[in-house]
Amino acid sequence: MCKITVPVIRRRTQPWISNECLQLVDERKQAKLVDFNRYRQLNQELRRRMKMEREAYWNRVAGELEEAAGRSDYRMLYRTTRRLSGKAKTTDDNLRKADGTFVRSTAERLQRWKEFLSELCDHESPQGPPLELLSIQTPRNAFLVGEPNIDEIKKAVRSLKNGKTPGSDSISAKAIKAGGEVLLRRLQSLISLVWQSEVILATWERALVVPIHKKGDSRECKNYRGISLLSIVGKVFMKIIQARHQEHREQTSREEQAGFCPGRGCCDQIFVARQLMEERVRRGKQTVIAFIDFESAFDCVHWPTLWKSLEVEHVPWKIVRLLQATHNGSSSSVRIKNILFARETLSLRNSSTL
Repeated sequence: MCKITVPVIRRRTQPWISNECLQLVDERKQAKLVDFNRYRQLNQELRRRMKMEREAYWNRVAGELEEAAGRSDYRMLYRTTRRLSGKAKTTDDNLRKADGTFVRSTAERLQRWKEFLSELCDHESPQGPPLELLSIQTPRNAFLVGEPNIDEIKKAVRSLKNGKTPGSDSISAKAIKAGGEVLLRRLQSLISLVWQSEVILATWERALVVPIHKKGDSRECKNYRGISLLSIVGKVFMKIIQARHQEHREQTSREEQAGFCPGRGCCDQIFVARQLMEERVRRGKQTVIAFIDFESAFDCVHWPTLWKSLEVEHVPWKIVRLLQATHNGSSSSVRIKNILFARETLSLRNSSTL
């Protein structure tokens, strides 16, 4: 009676198994009891069909991966790779407390995350004498402090990536792009108002932090990385500031600087380091290379020193004041299993365009 009322749904153990194969399995099972020759024929047919469907499935998956890589759709590429790897998703259900014991309830889990984030963000200011920075003379540029024009806004909107999770305002990049010229004009008016008043909207200041397991033991909070979900509209504003600051920064960057420079990256530095080592080995000389890895660097920014460095580099005060405005009122809400708890933070949001 239960099977008639609620039929049992057959679960496919492999993704390439079709309904036709399942039907052949049933026929083979029935033939085994009454006709052995028929059973052997169905068994051969089933093996042939399974082999064909398995090859077709993997050819289709390989084609999808190749197409995704060709159009630089890394979201699709990584998602398919994770699905094929069959790795189970990690959870924070068994977090370890500071004393080594494990959490037993949702309240304890939230409390543990609060403690960890407090330790991570509430760092002490650096001790010692004030940092003396060498003043860098750069020419002034009136364009850097003027209100953003419509071309800058269009360029910033076009650079937004689709598929990114929006922040607290739930406005996606795809929705902004679909707004057309009308929305761009409204967005220009809003950004101009913020530019003049130097007052940042509350939704732009608020970040939604989601801890994502990065490596190692999933029971340790230190092995998680906090991803900040920011307002997409706020990112348009920050992209404009970034583009203007980048124009100013290119005039002061040294030739050796490769990080955060257009057209340069880690591969260039690896090539240079390899060339140097090969040449020194050829000449019989030793080479010493130092590598420094800053753990949780985004969470340990000393803001007074950052403002001082921008001042020394003669970054226009309009840009500095706008950056200070985005920081002074910043706050975050941490989401743990769809439960939010708020805390003030002084960290540099790692999802920010800056």
